[in-house]
Amino acid sequence: MIQPEIYYEDEISQLTNGFPFMKIEDDKIPKVLFIAAMKNSEINENDEQVVDLAMQMYINSEILKSVLDKEQYNNIRRYIGLKDL
Repeated sequence: MIQPEIYYEDEISQLTNGFPFMKIEDDKIPKVLFIAAMKNSEINENDEQVVDLAMQMYINSEILKSVLDKEQYNNIRRYIGLKDL
């Protein structure tokens, strides 16, 4: 699976209003994205910054919507802080 590049606009007033975006070819929107989340943890005995890394998976909501019934899908939306459809 090839992950598309993720881009960011410098200004909130541009096309995506500050949201990250991907340039997609042939309408191939990924079903899932894997993004590493890194956070500084501590300084080790060699005075080097230790970084904690967690691999995160982000699922295309249209995929979930196509396989879940409305109640299941809305339960997930509520769980992540969104309103029901």
